[in-house]
Amino acid sequence: ELIQDIGNALGDTVVQYEIENLLKLDILEEVDTVVGRGVRLKEQMQPSVGDLLRQLRCNMELHTDCGCTEACEYLDHLVGYLLNSDAGVSVIENKKGDHFLQSEGNTYRLLLTLSPFWLPLVVEKIQEEDQLILAFGPFAAQAWNGMYPYYAWKEFRGRVALYDPWNRQKINLCKGSLPVYVDWFYRDRYRQRFSIPVDFCNALHNMGLLRYNDER
Repeated sequence: ELIQDIGNALGDTVVQYEIENLLKLDILEEVDTVVGRGVRLKEQMQPSVGDLLRQLRCNMELHTDCGCTEACEYLDHLVGYLLNSDAGVSVIENKKGDHFLQSEGNTYRLLLTLSPFWLPLVVEKIQEEDQLILAFGPFAAQAWNGMYPYYAWKEFRGRVALYDPWNRQKINLCKGSLPVYVDWFYRDRYRQRFSIPVDFCNALHNMGLLRYNDER
């Protein structure tokens, strides 16, 4: 399903071309799955690929009305804002581009990621660990409407929020005050606001999760 979601967003031809290249480079390997042949990252490549991806997402440039900043700097400033704005927020663990915070009895993971399509794979794990994920990345440019069907899944929509400050959009149905402070940070520091995609609202309406004002 992950490869299918990425294919729907970027095109099957593009995805298959990249998979073949990564297989030739011995970065991916083919494996048997319950639905046929699949691919996975080779175990010996995981540390170096992880380091590369961490560097790429941290160094992403974010252009705002207040100038240009790097993605890691944006997230660091956000964490500082949350700690200063709410005495009930505390840090559990800080990593570059990946922060764990405690608020109102909930554990929030704020992280940078290049793509949102892997997030449905970790929902069961974060549910077991009682976590919520607030993910930040340039998602709208990747046809993130492919993520909309997952919001019919209660466990997903209640635990995963997507923020795209590159395109000034968000998809968030998570409860709690901490996501509200995320919006306020964007407003106070960068004088900008997140909008919610209209087609996402339409998708929620089609799922029966949203009513318009003129409905009874």
